[in-house]
Amino acid sequence: MITESKLILPKCDNEGYSLHNEIAMIETAILQQFGGYNVAESKGAWRDDKTGKVYRDECLTYTIAAEWPLPDNCIALRHIASYACAIMQQECIYMCLDGQVEFVESYVK
Repeated sequence: MITESKLILPKCDNEGYSLHNEIAMIETAILQQFGGYNVAESKGAWRDDKTGKVYRDECLTYTIAAEWPLPDNCIALRHIASYACAIMQQECIYMCLDGQVEFVESYVK
């Protein structure tokens, strides 16, 4: 069954620098793996538990339609989220996989 999953990516890093090039790389990866996506601008915020600092982000929310929870698709989307986390130098990336939220960390430490 084809259903939707989502990735939320920040448009800028935590210092305010554009992630335009990194976003283009992630979009290419999504297109190669899933054949398409829909993207909408969004806003969000999160608080760093260690420092208490609140970060406010302008984001892009990607909706990806595919067969979930087909294991290969789940693995592929987690890999893309982890890759995004690494190249964007984020603590984690928000992923909603067939209705289940995960905060995906980088596979590179």
